[in-house]
Amino acid sequence: MSVHTKRKRYQIKWFSEDDTPAERRLITKLDLLIVPYAFLAYWTKYIDQSNLNNAYVAGMKEDLGFQGNELVQLQTMYTVGAVVGQIPFMFLFTYVPMFWVIPFLDVMWGIFTLLQYRASGYAELAAYRFLVGWFEAAFFPAMHYIFGSWYRGDEIARRGGTFYLGLTLGTLTAGLIQAGASSRLDGVHGVAGWRWMYIICAVITVPIGVLGYFILPGTPEKPNKWFLKEDEIELSRARLKRAGHATEDQQFTLATLKRLAAKWQPWALLLLDIFFWNGSINYSTGGYLLWLKSLGRYSQARVNELGAISPALGIFYTLFVCFMSDLVLGPAWAITLSYTWNIIGLVILVIWNVPESALWFAFMLTYTSVAMSSVLYGWVNSTLRASPVERSFVLVLINTIAQSTTAWTPLLVFKTTEAPRFTKGYSFALASSVCLIITAHIIRVCLQRSEPETSFVTKMAENQDTRAEPVENGGHDLGEGRKHILLNAFDMSTIGHLSPGQWKNPTDKSTTKRNLEYWIELAKILERGGINALFLADTYGGYDTYEGSLDNCIRRAAQWPVTDPTIPISAMAAVTKNLAFGITASTSFEPPFLLAKRFSTLDHFTRGRVGWNIVTSWKKAAFKAIGLDNPIDHDERYRQADEYLRVLYKLWEGSWADDAVSPDPENDSYADPDKIRTINHTGKYFSLSTRHIVDPSPQRTPFLFQAGTSAAGSEFATTHAEGVFVSGQSAAALRPKIDRIRALAGAVGRDPRSIKFFCTFTPIVGRTDEDAWEKYEELKKYASTIGGLVLFSGWTGIDVSRIPLDQELTEADSLEAHKVRGVLDSFTALRKENTATKWTPRTVAERAAIGGLGPVAVGSPQTVADELERWVREADVDGFNLAYVTTPGTFEDVVDLLIPELRRRGVYPELPGEDEEPLTAREKVYGKGQRGLRVDHVGSTYKYDVYKEEEPYKRRADGAPNISTENSDLGGGAHGDS
Repeated sequence: MSVHTKRKRYQIKWFSEDDTPAERRLITKLDLLIVPYAFLAYWTKYIDQSNLNNAYVAGMKEDLGFQGNELVQLQTMYTVGAVVGQIPFMFLFTYVPMFWVIPFLDVMWGIFTLLQYRASGYAELAAYRFLVGWFEAAFFPAMHYIFGSWYRGDEIARRGGTFYLGLTLGTLTAGLIQAGASSRLDGVHGVAGWRWMYIICAVITVPIGVLGYFILPGTPEKPNKWFLKEDEIELSRARLKRAGHATEDQQFTLATLKRLAAKWQPWALLLLDIFFWNGSINYSTGGYLLWLKSLGRYSQARVNELGAISPALGIFYTLFVCFMSDLVLGPAWAITLSYTWNIIGLVILVIWNVPESALWFAFMLTYTSVAMSSVLYGWVNSTLRASPVERSFVLVLINTIAQSTTAWTPLLVFKTTEAPRFTKGYSFALASSVCLIITAHIIRVCLQRSEPETSFVTKMAENQDTRAEPVENGGHDLGEGRKHILLNAFDMSTIGHLSPGQWKNPTDKSTTKRNLEYWIELAKILERGGINALFLADTYGGYDTYEGSLDNCIRRAAQWPVTDPTIPISAMAAVTKNLAFGITASTSFEPPFLLAKRFSTLDHFTRGRVGWNIVTSWKKAAFKAIGLDNPIDHDERYRQADEYLRVLYKLWEGSWADDAVSPDPENDSYADPDKIRTINHTGKYFSLSTRHIVDPSPQRTPFLFQAGTSAAGSEFATTHAEGVFVSGQSAAALRPKIDRIRALAGAVGRDPRSIKFFCTFTPIVGRTDEDAWEKYEELKKYASTIGGLVLFSGWTGIDVSRIPLDQELTEADSLEAHKVRGVLDSFTALRKENTATKWTPRTVAERAAIGGLGPVAVGSPQTVADELERWVREADVDGFNLAYVTTPGTFEDVVDLLIPELRRRGVYPELPGEDEEPLTAREKVYGKGQRGLRVDHVGSTYKYDVYKEEEPYKRRADGAPNISTENSDLGGGAHGDS
């Protein structure tokens, strides 16, 4: 179905409509720090690069006795230095802070620019030109690397365009400086005018280089904090991550090189850049100045003054093309626009025998050839945004190889002795320009196929006062605002999880979960696909709402029987390096000390790959199993859980100093007891006096999941959760709950985007839609409708066994006091939203038997990926807990079919290299280096260095138990067991 839109009115907008006020303040600050410096430094670079041409026509040729091709040879020496210099510098981008690298280079090329004033011959001047090129080599790709490190793909081109004005203004200014030096300084203190130009250029260059150390913000991985605050850096990382940019600090390895070599994008972008450098070679060879000089009617000063006209027009060309790229055209068509005019000029110059006015017109078009440079390199940044190390390597590599081709092509086609008519040179540039346009559109089409969300025609360009109707059949309108999707495999140590009855399916292996081999093989499958984590649900009692009995829960294997989920973790960790594990455990059934010990141990054994799904438990059967007739009151459980978590933070974060373990064999000392604090806690629910018995694990506190979106659960998530497990049939119904938790988090000082939301989602993936639907029909044959009703009744508190099959269900039917309120709320919202469906026991039985009440997507990898992206866009979730219908079959289809499609779209990370250091569970979500709790998390206030030790407690005279049902004023909450 086509998309109907209102007529577009394109406006110049510096910000995206999606940017928050805080983001706009950040962008403005970055603009003021990066763009002016980039412009000034690039201005001096091009003064120092192009002043050779101006000096040559202002007396250098005569003073140094040049007779042949010295000019083109000196230009080549600069190019050789610029090419060779990029090779060592490209490895510095991810190792050394950029606010050190760029100012150092700037100062050094300024020094060698100065030394050119004293050149007495060709050899000396050639050496200086080589060194100027060497130190200027990395500046251009380095600045584009910085742009790509702070800005989204739809923001780079117009910033880069402003930066690129330095080229045209530098060329323009060099001519004017030389004109002024020739007319006013020639002979002053015995120094020729062309030599004065080098002195003036150096005086301008060096101070700007020094200024860069203070102004340039570096990158989010290695920031310069002179002007940027920590919260601004965190906000920048968050907004880039939402746009699919990786912000982790990575290093270049052999595995990186192998990954790049296997991709088509670097090779295509290299070819594009080669055509760009050679299609624009006409602007740098001095053809316009040499033509002016050949006319014989202008003085040296006048030649340089007239030479400023063409680069002056280039300022307009650059701004126009770059803004059109960001706001209207996208890169391929912006390149086409720019190079169409360049081709027109080149055709005239190839013909040559035309009226003089036509030659003036052709030379005035020269700078259209470089006007789209920032568009091209912004395209590279955006295409490779998923990996900073790949982006830095490719930026330098393509620039190095492409520029190296211009070290020898001018010697063949732009010989100085053939000036001013370079028939071979202009013909060569013309052919390269045509090839450039063709290559750009080949890349555009290939990117659209691998990234169907219209590649780089950005969200800002598409949304200029435009409101599109919904797109059917997978309209990808996420644009550059899309974010990487986190995928967890959702399993449970039971036979029937969310699709009861499939144990009868011959392809299903759920009955083998009691064997350790099942878990080992599953972990290997998930590791192969690069799954973020294996999320393991758990329960402490059966579902007895249906018919008021456990019988059908047991008979239908509806999450019965259940084994302990923690036992197989060590075995799975032993056969994986990157897979994390989210383990469900309750705050209601054991003292905090025991849970702290267990999870610290698991965090050690997995090397930091453990998360805890915090539940408070709600089933009557579970509480009866520990001697309580009824579950603790709903909101009371959350208050108890809040205190439980604070006790754990004291044990995990506040008991051991980082250096408490300091083995000293000579003094027979393994750990320093003075650096292991005794935790004295006296609260309403818990009292203890102890040191934590396990030394600090890699994360200390495991990554904290929490299940539940009820009012009390949302408040608890606001305080404690890093990942929230949510469920709902409708993205629209789920979005307000997510927005509320994010808003509450912001109100208490947390970054709202630091809380990640994972939605239950059941994928049934086939190689085609037809294949997937055949699978679905086959799966329905084994589904247990009674098992599905057992789960539904338990979750919602509605005993559907007493309600006629075709009678509509309402929330008034929920008579059971103990239930999952979030699930009941989702069901209620779904009824109100989808009034066309009559929700009866019969309807529910059909829906709940496969995938529970969560969304189920049936289709090809493309169809299911479309649905995942829709949920990310509409519900604002960050990832999914992918439930299985059959195991391991569902997970194998995800790994082999769905994940490759997501990677082609750029929304799922590539597998880490063999020699890359594995990340912890928290680093996999927040980025490398974030092993511990974030500074805005409440748990960080209990860290050893900041936590204030409490006085030893006195046991209460009444001997009150740890677990209580009294009221409390403590805030917080959690959701019941899954």
